[in-house]
Amino acid sequence: MATSGDMIVKVNSGEILTLEKEGEGIIFNPKAEEAILRLLDIKKEVDGAIDYLKGEIERQALEFNPNFTGLKGAKLKINYSASGAKYKDVGEVKLHKKFWTKKTVWSLDSKAIDEYKAKTYRLPKGVVEVRRKKTIRISEVDNG
Repeated sequence: MATSGDMIVKVNSGEILTLEKEGEGIIFNPKAEEAILRLLDIKKEVDGAIDYLKGEIERQALEFNPNFTGLKGAKLKINYSASGAKYKDVGEVKLHKKFWTKKTVWSLDSKAIDEYKAKTYRLPKGVVEVRRKKTIRISEVDNG
């Protein structure tokens, strides 16, 4: 039974398939833009529902077990873990070298390689160009 705090999301798969078909013509038909915008709205609704459910899972699981780390069902696995740095230096720990480790990270400077390639018409010895996958990103234009 739904209460006033519950979120109800109805997904009309027929509408999604119709919008997908209409959106295919975006290059040749500017009206297809509306179909894609509607799909983005549906995605926002679904993402909002999933975020809501994640919050509910966290609240209920921690209420049940303050040491909650995850759940595994027959078809679903939920992990609960921290990300990012565990500690932060606020200025005084640098005096204690035993708490620090030195990391040196080397990476190719693509701008310098591009300049070298433009001048010499070849890549530096030992460097090869990588075939990078290109992707399409769709976002709404804020006309506010």
